Amino acid sequence: MAYPPSQYVDERSGGLYVAGTGVSLDSLVIHFQEGASPDKIATSFPTLKLSQIYGVIA
Repeated sequence: MAYPPSQYVDERSGGLYVAGTGVSLDSLVIHFQEGASPDKIATSFPTLKLSQIYGVIA
């Protein structure tokens, strides 16, 4: 399935990932849905920048 292009999300091997990282979109979104703030998510995924986190959840 094709997804709209985004500077924050890559589609690879049938999965969606935060662009330029190995962090799956699912794992980030689950943290957000469970109530984690972007700052807390950044603590859980130190390879991500806050701008990437905000871009993905926007």
